Amino acid sequence: MNADVNIKSRKRLPYWLVLPLGVVLTVIVANFLFTMSEIGGFETWRNLQSPPSPSTHIINADGNVVWVETKDKEIFELTVNCYRENCFQWIKTDEDIPSYIEGAGIIIYRGTDCKSLNSEIFPLSPYGEMIECVKVANFGAGYGSVTYFALMTDGTLKYWANGNTAFVSQLMPICTTYILPLIVAVLITVAYLIKNSINHDQSNVKIKTG
Repeated sequence: MNADVNIKSRKRLPYWLVLPLGVVLTVIVANFLFTMSEIGGFETWRNLQSPPSPSTHIINADGNVVWVETKDKEIFELTVNCYRENCFQWIKTDEDIPSYIEGAGIIIYRGTDCKSLNSEIFPLSPYGEMIECVKVANFGAGYGSVTYFALMTDGTLKYWANGNTAFVSQLMPICTTYILPLIVAVLITVAYLIKNSINHDQSNVKIKTG
């Protein structure tokens, strides 16, 4: 009976090995996921609903709204910020396109493709051929976002956005490096204590009934 208990004990990984291994893996994985989230690694290109007539030119954009000219020489605007009215709905407008967009923390870049406007890993180029791409960098007090609008050759638009706040950027490394590993260490310790307690009780039962 004692031999069976010793064999089972040897098969389990020791606490002194599991604890540092679990903590180190938690730090590595958590910080990797946080970094990927910060640079937009989990964001994907979205297909925007087409206006009544195919788009031929992106007139302007501010990260929340994009204005396009269509094949029929009409101007439509679409809001991609769902905290505003008419989210993701094309609306025909006869008003002048705002000329104050660039400035006050907003920088607009234009190119024939999105890759030429991007010095970072993400976003990857959207699938398909495009006519032009507009990148909107918006940086305010404690907040930053990057938005891309890609006009494809079939007249449709694709949209990619990523944003983060200074608060999250400063708090998350503390959580992923210290708080989360501490929680994992406590959980591993508790699990081993419970397991050892159960094994001890089982051993006592076997000895008494042996």
